[in-house]
Amino acid sequence: MNERIRDRICLALDGFDSTEAALERVRELKSHVGMFKVGLELYSAFGPGIVQMLHDEGVKVFLDLKLHDIPKTVENTSRVLSRLKVALFNVHASGGTEMMRAALEGCGGQSKVIGVTVLTSWAETSFRGELGVSQPLDTYVLGLAKLAEQAGLQGVVCSAQELELLKPNLPQDFVFITPGISGSSTRAGADQKRVFTPAKAVMNGATHLVIGRAINGLPGARQRIEELELIHGDLSRVL
Repeated sequence: MNERIRDRICLALDGFDSTEAALERVRELKSHVGMFKVGLELYSAFGPGIVQMLHDEGVKVFLDLKLHDIPKTVENTSRVLSRLKVALFNVHASGGTEMMRAALEGCGGQSKVIGVTVLTSWAETSFRGELGVSQPLDTYVLGLAKLAEQAGLQGVVCSAQELELLKPNLPQDFVFITPGISGSSTRAGADQKRVFTPAKAVMNGATHLVIGRAINGLPGARQRIEELELIHGDLSRVL
């Protein structure tokens, strides 16, 4: 297995009704997946203990809680999360420079702190219409990404659609995490609007691909492994 490709793939652990079911999926796929995402659903159900369970399996964890509050609350929460020693956790870049710097202060360098730009569930028309934002969506994302970089964050969560604009305007070692990723032969969730295939996302500059229902929605272990092997094959042609 190509470790360079494996390290780019992050599987979202959503939709599990027990810790054992989540851990079974990790054991099944960790030979093909370099990082596993613990989101609000899993963390709310099972608390910080699920992170330690994943670490006990020898895998990296992306803690996807999208902190967004006043700076002091985010600082204190980041200090608590720092004890979990996850590889990455995130905050909403729209919380502003002071809040993002507070997250870094609280974290104390234990994890990389990543800024969420615009959720991939937003389409251009609904984003501008419902929020009253006059800028094009990708320009708005660039502004948030540059704000995150100025605050000292190590990367952003964005759609692969925005990467062609973001990459030339941010540091070379910046982390770009892209959700809304389909499989090579399977679809992303229907609520994802700005969707890319794995190979296209990496060609655009993604450093980490967050894949969820395109893998978890398959009916059995054999199908999930086969789809991940297709993804590895596609990525090997562009890396």
